[in-house]
Amino acid sequence: MTSFAVFPVDKFAKTAQQRKKKYMNIKEIKKGDKILHSHMGSQPPVSGIVMESPIVGRGIRSTLLVHVKGSEVGLFDEIGSIYTKEVLKVFRDDNWLPVEHAD
Repeated sequence: MTSFAVFPVDKFAKTAQQRKKKYMNIKEIKKGDKILHSHMGSQPPVSGIVMESPIVGRGIRSTLLVHVKGSEVGLFDEIGSIYTKEVLKVFRDDNWLPVEHAD
């Protein structure tokens, strides 16, 4: 017979780091999220702020309206459409999470 002192319940509790998501689905992006994308063909990726949700009806949009921070790579800042496939990472909970694209 085992006692609770020998078999702690905390052994099965997940740590906060284990509970954190390692990726984000494209459907979870919301208006106002900061993203990294490869739309401008630049290396390193350029950041931007999402101006609309990618969800429409039952599916997702193929393009997103984003405020692109082109000044990071020597170009102009502008608001325009980018393909959802070009979104690389999303800034959520003080971490950059890679984006998983639904096929």
